[in-house]
Amino acid sequence: MAINKQDMKGFFESLAAALDAGRSESFQEIANNELFVKALICFYTTGKKIEFNYDGEYTYHLPGKIFKDHDLIVEYFEGIWGLYYGNHNKYIVAVGKVIEIAKQGKDNNG
Repeated sequence: MAINKQDMKGFFESLAAALDAGRSESFQEIANNELFVKALICFYTTGKKIEFNYDGEYTYHLPGKIFKDHDLIVEYFEGIWGLYYGNHNKYIVAVGKVIEIAKQGKDNNG
């Protein structure tokens, strides 16, 4: 998937504006958004796989269950990217995976 930094920046700005309309975000949501944006930009510009350090001193801002895996993060982003440009196929597949992971977590945690 060919994505340049300027396209990505514009995409995230318009997505953030749409999400921000009519609701305020908590610190946790803002931290997660920045974390994913930086990780995705790094991946698409350098090819470096997305890996979060869960052994660090502060890990409160890291994803707890769903977006811990590089492949799912990229698949979900590419699904949103496709949806933004009128193709819903990848998005539907990625959301299905997210729902399944969420269900598994709910089943395991009560």
